[in-house]
Amino acid sequence: MATAFAQGFGQPNIPAGFGGLTPKSNGTKGGGQSFSTSSSEKEQKSGGVAGGGGGAGAEGSLYQVHILGQIENPATYHVSISTRLMEAIGLAGDVLRKSGSKRFVELRREGKVVRYDLFKFQRLGDLSQNPFLLDNDIIFVPYSTNSVSIEGAVKSNGVYELIDDKSLWGLIELAGGYTVGVSEKEPVTIIRYEHSKKTLLKVPNVQQELKTFELLEGDVVVVPHMFNDNRRFDYNITELPADNVFYPTQNDNIFVIGGVAKPGPYNFVPTYSIRDFINQAGPTRLSKPKSAYIMTADGKTIRNLRGKKDIQLSPGDTIIVPEQKVTFNNTMAWYNTILNTFFSVFAFQQVIDKLD
Repeated sequence: MATAFAQGFGQPNIPAGFGGLTPKSNGTKGGGQSFSTSSSEKEQKSGGVAGGGGGAGAEGSLYQVHILGQIENPATYHVSISTRLMEAIGLAGDVLRKSGSKRFVELRREGKVVRYDLFKFQRLGDLSQNPFLLDNDIIFVPYSTNSVSIEGAVKSNGVYELIDDKSLWGLIELAGGYTVGVSEKEPVTIIRYEHSKKTLLKVPNVQQELKTFELLEGDVVVVPHMFNDNRRFDYNITELPADNVFYPTQNDNIFVIGGVAKPGPYNFVPTYSIRDFINQAGPTRLSKPKSAYIMTADGKTIRNLRGKKDIQLSPGDTIIVPEQKVTFNNTMAWYNTILNTFFSVFAFQQVIDKLD
C-alpha cells in the first residue's frame, strides 16, 4: 500500500517548522455537495501552485480538500500542507460510528484511487496508512461491511470491520487479545441471527478451534470471564453491530398498573418479558403477577398468559397486575363489622324489650 502511494501520488515537500492544522471553511453550500471552483481560485487557495505543490499563498500555504461519504460533517476544508489523512477526517467530525468504514477510506487524486486502513494506523501505528494530503484531494468514506462486535474479556470491546481474516481468533486479536480475567473453562459464545431466528454457537476457548471458526456479518461474540463461570445467561441483546432499530410508534413505553409499587410508563426493551417489567414496577404483597394480562395499544385484551411463551410485548402495551380481593386482614375486618352489627342490633332489641 505504501509503495502504491509513493508511486501513484508522491509526497509533498514539507517545510521546516511547519505548523499544525489550520482548518477554514470555504463557504461551500449544501454541505459539500458542490465543488465547482475556478482555476484562479484554486491557485489562490493553494498558494498559487496547481496540482498540490508547495508555496506560500494568500491564505498561508493552505490546501483545499473535499471530505465526503459516511462522515459527520461532509464539506470542503482548508488544511495546511503538513496535514495527513487522519487529521483531515478529524476536522470533519470523524467517521460515522454505525455506518462508516475506517478500513477502506478512499483517497482520490488525479483520477487515481488508493484505499487506506486507518484502523491499522490507529491501533498498530502503521504510518503508511496515514498519508500526507495534496491540494484538491478527495477523501471518501464508504459504508462499512462485514461488521461484527465483541464483548467480554478482551482489551477493547466494540464493533470491528473484518477484511481478510474473518476467523474468531482474528477478531480477538483485533480487540487487543484477552484480559487477565478470561475464562479458559467456558466456551466463547457467538450470538447469530439468521432468518429472524437467534442461534447460540459455542466454540471451545482454544486457539486452534478459534482460528477455524469463521464469523459472519452481524455476529455478536461474547468472550467468557472467569467471574461468570457456571452461570447461565439468556444472551438477549438489544442491537446488532452497525444496525439501526426503529419503532414506528409515537409511544415507545410499556405501562404497568395495578398491584405494583410504582405504576407508570417504562422504557420499551424488546428482550424484556412481562415478568421483567412487573419486577421493574415492584409487585406489592397482595399482587398476583401470574394473573397479569395485557391491554394492547389498539384496545385488545390478552388474558390467560400463563404458559404462553410466544407472547411478545409491543410499544404502547399496558400490563395490568390484579390484586387479591379476599385476604386475612379484610376477612377479619368484615367479620368484626358483621359481629359488631349483630351485637348492636341485639343490644338495641334488649332496650326495646325493657321499654315494653
